[in-house]
Amino acid sequence: MRRCGGGGEAEPATRELARLEPQGLALYDELRAHRIRPKLRLEQERVGFQWVKTALSALARASRL
Repeated sequence: MRRCGGGGEAEPATRELARLEPQGLALYDELRAHRIRPKLRLEQERVGFQWVKTALSALARASRL
């Protein structure tokens, strides 16, 4: 996966986020479980919209398998 718009965080947030839609929650769960990269922190201001769309599409396809 290409590195884009993210940094590291010593103590990443892991609390539940009740207002996320299912695709956003799936991405958040990937981040909380460190499956993309250990302690990855996405900085919204720096993440390109196309990158987000691609990542969410991949998660949606994986969830249908």
